[in-house]
This record gives sequence, structure tokens and C-alpha cells, in this order.
Amino acid sequence: MSVLAILKALLSLVDYLAKYAHDKQLLDAGEYKAIARNNAEALNNIKAAQDARDNVSDDDDDILHDPDNRDK
Repeated sequence: MSVLAILKALLSLVDYLAKYAHDKQLLDAGEYKAIARNNAEALNNIKAAQDARDNVSDDDDDILHDPDNRDK
């Protein structure tokens, strides 16, 4: 085997590893974006629930006529 064939094989291996690392980085970035999007959605849902709770007074009558009451 010639030196050039060995060099070509090594460069092909390095090229493959570089492409793999690049693709893995892109996949990880996409995963982190999805996690961030899900966290933002969860925080928005929590804020909506807190706002609904804060907008209701403690009167029994007010709780029964609350438009956000899920017990209806």
C-alpha cells in the first residue's frame, strides 16, 4: 500500500468524523430549541393559571360565577 493511499484513507476518516460531529451539533441545537420552546409554553400555561386564580375573589358567589371555573 502506498503512502498516498494511507493518507487518502486517513483524510476520508477525518472527513467522516468532522461531518458526524457537525450533524450531531445541529441535532443537539434543535433538541435544545425544542426544550426551550416547551419550557416557554409551560411557563405561559402556569402564568395563565396563576392569573385566573388571582382574578377570583374569595366569595362563594364569585367562585360559582367565575368564567374560568373548570368545575362547571
